[in-house]
Amino acid sequence: MTENQYREITHFFRKSKFRSEGIKILCKYSQILIIMLYMCTSIFLYLKNDKRLILFLIIPALNLIFVSIFRKILNKPRPYDTYDYEPLVDYEKGKGQSFPSRHTASAFIIAMACLYLNHTYGFIVMFIAIIVGATRVLAGVHYPTDVIGGAVISILFGVVGFFISV
Repeated sequence: MTENQYREITHFFRKSKFRSEGIKILCKYSQILIIMLYMCTSIFLYLKNDKRLILFLIIPALNLIFVSIFRKILNKPRPYDTYDYEPLVDYEKGKGQSFPSRHTASAFIIAMACLYLNHTYGFIVMFIAIIVGATRVLAGVHYPTDVIGGAVISILFGVVGFFISV
């Protein structure tokens, strides 16, 4: 992706205070919503003594470890470092580790975990995961490929962990 292409994607939201604030809010609260759904579902499974709780907790944890190690090894620079601009959300200059997006990967593996429990619930959480990924790009902290990579890794990890291993 060229700098001009990336700037075109994010410019629409940067040029309006209303839109940029909307992206900030969506970016923050879609992530919080995913975490809360995961925690509440974990508690529900525990209280119901549901044996699926083990996979529900282990597969996302393994995915998080894998993605964290993989992105450290690749250490791809973030768009705000490459193109020298300030993203819409809090950031750490020179952080690197852009690919794959860990926020997106986490959101998608949680969606896969929810899909494992109930298809309707899983697709609702998948929709929220898409919002998480999109807002990471629109906020200027990831390239589209980072988000797509995080989603694909987690979907594949989820298919193998939740549906093939069972």
